[in-house]
Amino acid sequence: GNYSAHQASYSHHERYVYRSSDAEGDHRDAGGQYFHLLLVNVLRGNPLKTTEVWQGAGFGAVQGKLGEEFDSVEGGPHRPTLSGPYTARARGSDDSVIYVTYHASQCLPEFIVTYTRNIS
Repeated sequence: GNYSAHQASYSHHERYVYRSSDAEGDHRDAGGQYFHLLLVNVLRGNPLKTTEVWQGAGFGAVQGKLGEEFDSVEGGPHRPTLSGPYTARARGSDDSVIYVTYHASQCLPEFIVTYTRNIS
């Protein structure tokens, strides 16, 4: 599936960001000074909301309905630096709802944003 975060800042963390040593992004470099963010429109249709599933019958009971009744999955908010289900912890500024789509045609690229970290 294609995973997309509602908040762009979610993708700036080391776990997800694409970095390069050149502004064009041709030379991937985990320590590079350039960050590249792909902004997309996500056609999520009727999403299966995991917050409702975990409170109800469970994911297994509705998984077969993906692609029939549901076009995508909506979960979160999630924190980019932690794995696992959301708990009542303090929210972080980069927490984001995540959408999972299952067909490439549901993600429409709009822009590639290239930026550097401003360290003063």
